[in-house]
Amino acid sequence: MKKQSKYSFDDLLEIVARLSAPDGCPWDREQTHQSICSNTIEEAYEVVDAIDKNDKIALIEELGDLLLQSVFHSDIAKRAGNFDMDDVLTVICDKLISRHSHIFGNDKATNAGDSISVWEKNKEKEKGHTSVKAKLESIPKNLPALMRASKVIKKLDNSNDSPQNKPITAIELEAELVTLVRQAVQSGHEPELVLNQAVNKMIDDLT
Repeated sequence: MKKQSKYSFDDLLEIVARLSAPDGCPWDREQTHQSICSNTIEEAYEVVDAIDKNDKIALIEELGDLLLQSVFHSDIAKRAGNFDMDDVLTVICDKLISRHSHIFGNDKATNAGDSISVWEKNKEKEKGHTSVKAKLESIPKNLPALMRASKVIKKLDNSNDSPQNKPITAIELEAELVTLVRQAVQSGHEPELVLNQAVNKMIDDLT
């Protein structure tokens, strides 16, 4: 394929397929879902970094890199006879339609909070979680520990009458978090590991 001034999504699929062809790029052909996992995570963080910097040019580039990861994983799966990009697109389109039943169905939502409630209701219906524990266990364990803890606690608080702690300002929270991390490091603990263990215990203790 020759260089062009503009490309389409189909062009990207064609380029990736060419790179992974029998006479394509040796490195591309050797990759697996596992071998490019770290690349996928890194590209997602680089998208967030570009957003934080309000850098439009960087955001265009990083979104392209993140899109490439999805296409690359799909190409790996296609070569293994598992699924292809059409399957990925079908699943996400179907999910967007079914989760937005206030747009494509009969549910009602007049504000963002209502929209989230409809999304969560439809999500739980699709996933078939029969307990709070099952819902929490569905949260990926390889999320950053603080992000995972936040998701688990939010779902726990939404499912029962959790005690209300005294509100804390962002500045106070910054100071407490930094202090706790410093104490952990100075005491020879790995904060990420400790917090993940605490979250695991929270979930395991549920009946």
